Amino acid sequence: MAELLLVIYSHTDYLDILAVANSFLTKNNNKILLINIEFKKIMEDQPHIKESMKSWKQIIYYSNDMQYGSRIFCLNSISDDYFIFMHETDVLVKYDINILNKLKCYMMENDIDKIELQHCAWPPSKTPLKQTYNSNNKEISFTENCNLYKISNPDFFVYNVNPTLWKSKSLLKIMNNFKNHSYRNMEKKRVQIFTANNFNCLSLKCKEYVKCGYFTCPEFFQYIHITHYGKLVRIDNCPDITDEIKKIFIDEIYKKFLIHSKRSWGTINDFRYN
Repeated sequence: MAELLLVIYSHTDYLDILAVANSFLTKNNNKILLINIEFKKIMEDQPHIKESMKSWKQIIYYSNDMQYGSRIFCLNSISDDYFIFMHETDVLVKYDINILNKLKCYMMENDIDKIELQHCAWPPSKTPLKQTYNSNNKEISFTENCNLYKISNPDFFVYNVNPTLWKSKSLLKIMNNFKNHSYRNMEKKRVQIFTANNFNCLSLKCKEYVKCGYFTCPEFFQYIHITHYGKLVRIDNCPDITDEIKKIFIDEIYKKFLIHSKRSWGTINDFRYN
């Protein structure tokens, strides 16, 4: 079955993090990178970086003088009607193509604009925190281990920058309306109200979920968030983290990449571990 298009947002200030994300995506041939134009010169000067990008379907460039909303709007050249959008700092380590395609089909059949790809719970719980803000919305049966529910309350992140399966024209409409918003401002109340009023948005409620450090992920889409406000954060001592995720972080991310990084480290308290 064909893979859904995966779009990764990055910046040359995060090339060390992009290298980590890229190492887990070498077998995915349906991915697009969105990055600042300076990356083109970096690839010319450093052939090993250019070589590492060979498996990418396309690289779309934005200008550094653009705000975040305008940068994302550069994706208007993509022909795919649906795609997964995420940032390089959310390192995708495991995913199930079949379930993701089922989500896409559900979106097409029911005119859904977005489905967040996280359990939306902190700490891990049977009832996601986000669902408590949308308790009047009926839970939707989807698979044996995962249901859906509508998110329409602008008081709690109807829109967010986390990994999400989007109808492309819906994401672009939001970005077009908030072209001058920065990354930090894109989750402000105006954007939440606009998204709640104009789009049909869903999130996940998983019977089986995986503690991946900062995020609680569905089994079919597991990613490790490895920076917070630009600083690296170790997640291997996070409470409830699974042994598999801990091993991936230590062996495949920390020992191969982060231990050599010049990026500063945050503390465990930078994340809501306690």
